[in-house]
Amino acid sequence: MAEQLAEGHPQKPVLMGYIKDYTDTYKSAVSTFGGHGFDSIHLVVSAIKRAGSAEPQAIRDSIEKITAFVGTAGIFTFGPKEHNGLDASAFEMVKIEKGAWKIAE
Repeated sequence: MAEQLAEGHPQKPVLMGYIKDYTDTYKSAVSTFGGHGFDSIHLVVSAIKRAGSAEPQAIRDSIEKITAFVGTAGIFTFGPKEHNGLDASAFEMVKIEKGAWKIAE
């Protein structure tokens, strides 16, 4: 669905870059599972850089301070009581039209 997102959508460049890099490297279509791994690695790297430490507690504390992180699965905002990072805005309603997925409007 990435190509159907509006040009100003904050996820579009991340998704299009991920799709290109993945398909160029692995010569196969992307899956949601690869995107989850991509997001996870980038979140942990971001947390380590912000914390200046790779100690588990420092990583966890740093992840809890991440806001508006644009990933493949959505825009993540964490907190001390929010460890999922995504809310309902991470989802797009889709429909099948003439055998193809379309973003529902």
